[in-house]
Amino acid sequence: MLGTHNYKRYAGSGNAGNSTSSVSTTGNSTSASVDTAESAPALVSLTTPVCVDSRTTHFARSSTPTPDKLRGKIKLVASDLDGTLLTDASCISPRTAQTICRLAKNGIDFTIATGRILSRLPLNLCRETDLHYAVLANGAETWDLKRNICLSTLPLSGATVTAVLRVLAAFPLYFEVYFAGEAYTDNARRQFYRDSLYSPAKLIDMRRSRHTVPDLFEFVAARKISKVVMPQATPELLAELDRKCAPIKDLIITNSAFGNREYNAGNCTKVAGIKALVEYLHLQLDEVLVFGDAGNDLPMFATFPHSVAMANATPNIAAKAAYRTGNNNADGVAEFCEAYLL
Repeated sequence: MLGTHNYKRYAGSGNAGNSTSSVSTTGNSTSASVDTAESAPALVSLTTPVCVDSRTTHFARSSTPTPDKLRGKIKLVASDLDGTLLTDASCISPRTAQTICRLAKNGIDFTIATGRILSRLPLNLCRETDLHYAVLANGAETWDLKRNICLSTLPLSGATVTAVLRVLAAFPLYFEVYFAGEAYTDNARRQFYRDSLYSPAKLIDMRRSRHTVPDLFEFVAARKISKVVMPQATPELLAELDRKCAPIKDLIITNSAFGNREYNAGNCTKVAGIKALVEYLHLQLDEVLVFGDAGNDLPMFATFPHSVAMANATPNIAAKAAYRTGNNNADGVAEFCEAYLL
């Protein structure tokens, strides 16, 4: 599906908090396991050290090539944002920004693959990397930003959105929906909003890109909603929400931060967005290198053979990774790309 957008309007918008945990529910079955991020978790089945530098040992599974075989093979790098490409201050470091530019000069395309929407992309990411491609809202939208072309959209069905909103509205919770690169809530939900729902780094984005409509149910009835987000609830309430949402058809539930829930269409993952870009660029799956740290990155690690877990990744991500690198505050993405792609 092709379309246009106002990317330049948003270039410079956004900061957001870290991804620290994950839970997923797919279709009519619930598989919930919230993981607390740990520092440099042990990597299951990652047993062969292939490179040691001053900070990090990179590992490869015996069934995958060692990282030094990646140079000349990788044509697209796809990276999560929070907890991966961005620091804990929700910005991209000069070194990492320069590395992304060097990738482009060496014929390697780069895309972000994030749960964020267009209006919440970080200021210096857009300015300093000349960002070309973006997989947004967990794969609900995939963009060629420079050409203003939407390569794919995977919105929630109207029935699914309404069913999710009915569950959430029965509780004293703040939640919002994503539409056309912006976030929307209503007056009934605003009463439950608190600044404490978000990290300090994310508050600027929240205030800049959130709109209030009279009635959210009426708003979604006539629009294609990319994602529903509930930012925070207690573990007990999360369990109740998951139980009530389990029967809803065509629904995937993930979380990208401790205590939150993100609701997407049943066929919508970051993988779907990256595959749309792979087709657009006429690539193969084994020409893609992915980076991630949390639960909504798990489908990428299960699909693409070349996957890199950050040192701060949750245990389930670490266990699926082919390789590992430094943490998000130590230029882990840049470190790996410099060593094995450039």
